[in-house]
Amino acid sequence: MDLYLPHTYGSFATERRCNCGDSELFSIEMRRIECDFMPRYLKRGINVDRVAAGICSAAIRFFPAADCPRGVRDIASSAFDAMRPTWDQDLTHEALEVLYKCRLCRHEVHVTYEILGNGNASNDFGRYTDTYARPRVLDSGKNTSFVDIERVYRSMWTNHDFFNRNCKHWTDEITNRIWNLPSRNIF
Repeated sequence: MDLYLPHTYGSFATERRCNCGDSELFSIEMRRIECDFMPRYLKRGINVDRVAAGICSAAIRFFPAADCPRGVRDIASSAFDAMRPTWDQDLTHEALEVLYKCRLCRHEVHVTYEILGNGNASNDFGRYTDTYARPRVLDSGKNTSFVDIERVYRSMWTNHDFFNRNCKHWTDEITNRIWNLPSRNIF
């Protein structure tokens, strides 16, 4: 069973773009969004398990029992160290949503840039409709070319790792790279 399904649990809505060329689309807004990638009941259970595993691992690591085999202590210590980077994160999927406007026909369309759990990067036309809280609006004044943003997207890494190279890291990096692109005052 594949548990990493943000398009399902984040309610991804596909959008149609105009027939004008790629060079006519310019960003008018960028937002970082968070949504579920698994059922919430399962996520709650996993979060409880993470806390319990962290407490048990810390107890074994810092208060070793005399009769606790060394191998068990080493495994617990490794589990404790592996979980540490994600303790402050909720189990959510993060992506960059860019709203583009065509300078010819004025049609607006969203493109969501993301990396999925299997390492596949995606740049689908559309957006998530079931997101957490208010998305963080990053930019509403820069007009960056769709062509330039797509070039950045194609140069992004795809080797996904849940702890060290996940969707949050990927979204941080693509956002920073796009932020440094030239802006044009189109609208």
